[in-house]
Amino acid sequence: MSWNEKAGIQNAIFTTDRHVTIWKIMRLEYADIIHQFDVWHVVKSVVKKLTSLAKQKSNEALSVWIQSISNRFWWCAESCNGNVKILREKWQSPV
Repeated sequence: MSWNEKAGIQNAIFTTDRHVTIWKIMRLEYADIIHQFDVWHVVKSVVKKLTSLAKQKSNEALSVWIQSISNRFWWCAESCNGNVKILREKWQSPV
């Protein structure tokens, strides 16, 4: 029995950073709880990867788009009302 169950707390959704150990524990031991990543951590990771790519000479033009990409991801996450399908559709839409 977990600490939250002992305290009488029932979780439907649990949000964490993107740590692989937490991800694995949630998948294996708490499969009945929806596990989501904190948007801030996801955006931070995407920005970090894009910034690294933009430092390559062939990708210099990418640097001017990083903030817009970050803003777009935030908008998609904020406006999807927790629906992963809508989030994906908004992110992949051309507009």
